[in-house]
Amino acid sequence: MSKFLISFFLILASFFYFEVNAQELNTYECLYNHWEIEGFLKQFDRGLDNEGIVVQKSQYHALIISFYGIINFHEFEKTGDSIYYHRVVNQYKYFSDSSKLRYFDDGNAVGLPYLFNFGDLKSPWYSGMTQGTAVSYLLRYYKLTKDKSALDLSQKLVRFMLKNEEDGGTIGKSIEGGVWIEEYPNSKSSKSVLNGFINGMIGLHEYVQYFPNDEQAKKIHDLSYSEMFKTLSAYDKPSWTSYNRNGKSVTNGYMRYQLSEFDHLYNIYKDDRFIKQMKIWSYFAINKLCKELTFYKNPKFEYAQLVEKSNENYVFSENDRFINSLVEVESEIDKVGFFKKSKKIKIDNLASVNYLALSFNKSIRLNPENFIIEASSGKEKVDISIKVRDSSIIVESLDGFKNLTVKLPKELSKKSVYVNASIYNKYSYNLPFFGAVQLGTQEYFDFGDEVKVDFNLDATNDATCFYRFAKSVPDLGRQKYDILKSFNPKTESIRIPESGYYQFFISFPITNPEMNLGTLKLIKN
Repeated sequence: MSKFLISFFLILASFFYFEVNAQELNTYECLYNHWEIEGFLKQFDRGLDNEGIVVQKSQYHALIISFYGIINFHEFEKTGDSIYYHRVVNQYKYFSDSSKLRYFDDGNAVGLPYLFNFGDLKSPWYSGMTQGTAVSYLLRYYKLTKDKSALDLSQKLVRFMLKNEEDGGTIGKSIEGGVWIEEYPNSKSSKSVLNGFINGMIGLHEYVQYFPNDEQAKKIHDLSYSEMFKTLSAYDKPSWTSYNRNGKSVTNGYMRYQLSEFDHLYNIYKDDRFIKQMKIWSYFAINKLCKELTFYKNPKFEYAQLVEKSNENYVFSENDRFINSLVEVESEIDKVGFFKKSKKIKIDNLASVNYLALSFNKSIRLNPENFIIEASSGKEKVDISIKVRDSSIIVESLDGFKNLTVKLPKELSKKSVYVNASIYNKYSYNLPFFGAVQLGTQEYFDFGDEVKVDFNLDATNDATCFYRFAKSVPDLGRQKYDILKSFNPKTESIRIPESGYYQFFISFPITNPEMNLGTLKLIKN
């Protein structure tokens, strides 16, 4: 084969490698859905230099630049406004400036240096959080521009990131000896920071989607994911959580950010353990507001609120506000609100909603069993629950869906049907994600007792009951809640493992305007 043909096929193979393996990038939830773009730019003396690159106190920070590029990328995806396109492109000028980078291994690995001393770290030092977040930005820049130099740089950033910290990289070990992506490698005063680890792992996850043949990256990602859950309880305290393994407590603002990170991780991995941890942290954070970071949004303040008793029933007290948050959408039945004969209703391009109400003619008798309803997010089907309220069919999903198809029963497909669709998107309004109910202060149970919760089981499909245990009442408040010490009160009970005092609380997602849980009480069999 001629050299020309060999070169041609190598170029062709390279093209297919990039294009075939380029995956859809999830919305970077913990930034875009929770930060207000212009507010982010205004805080901490941030601004833009003459080339449009974001600076903080007139200094360049690769992490801040990456954050800004990511949130503007998603805003451009949503709006198509060129101002956001140019903001994304402008941030790449920093990464294409070789003077801002540090090259290792004959140029095959690149670090993003911090050129100032920080704590017990001496300049230059490198961060797994920054390396991983920069990769997330570069992949989005590539998706926008098809500039393959960004893919090449992302590979080099990961190669450096995956070096052990003793070799100058960012991979360290947890106290238990497992793999950990360090925000501050080699630091003894801030060991194994949780929030920075998460941003690093998100970047690694997205990188592996683009480069699935990078076995080392996939191995480090998988080991990191496993180690996070092995060590997660070590970060928690009886009523709060820690920033690092040195025991430093997070601020209210950091708790708020870690909640949004776990929301992001759930949307990536669909692992229910993330939701359970969010429920515990949200419960801890009730009435502990972040007043410093003004660019936070949705929810701006509280992730959860205590649900009060009303006439012996527990009722979500923001019910009216929730209903007022519903917005109408258009479907393919001409336009919603028109009469037309059709066999299907299709609603597409939603912004990942958890609740949708289809309202029909009031004269129509609705039996949800006669409807074939499917929801999806992209190409993946999403589990949904369906119920009827008055003349509406309510479709709900914990995961969120972007597309909905409703096949009408024969008796309706031959008629002209009035349809109106209303949705609720938890990221669009400043309402808490969870409601919480405290079940008493402490209860004594004997070994072997079976305990369950009596409440309106139709009110929510994803409630979780958490409990903690101690031998004495004074010691109860010193114990931790844990995702492993929980059960679904709709389908499960617990068999008391040890005689003593127990404390319970229930948390549930606020995804619909009918959060009447009824009278909650513990029942011992």
